[in-house]
Amino acid sequence: MKNHEEYENPISPSEFDMEDFHENKVYAALSYLIFFLPFITCPKSLYARYHANQGLVLLISAMLVWVITFLIGWIPVLGWLVSSLLHLTLLIFVIVGIYHALTNKKEPLPIIGKFQMIS
Repeated sequence: MKNHEEYENPISPSEFDMEDFHENKVYAALSYLIFFLPFITCPKSLYARYHANQGLVLLISAMLVWVITFLIGWIPVLGWLVSSLLHLTLLIFVIVGIYHALTNKKEPLPIIGKFQMIS
């Protein structure tokens, strides 16, 4: 019987092997810019799928940030400040994700990385 944690995250970082990492790290890193790329180039790679999931969560977060900045962007100073901080945060998440993918880090993105969209 599987425990609750296995159902939440079917792509467990502990399942990656070094061969998978070396063969697919570039595709995993690119998934933070084009999340579906690993499904085309290396569909069986658990490593690339894990990072593709992180890329998809990042894309959904970017869409939410776009909506938020659209709604509050008209507020002088406060709206611009919040919009700038949210966009900077997204940029930092992209950089962190690419770094994790290229260095075999099996850590989710801060704040948003706990969500599992792809199984």
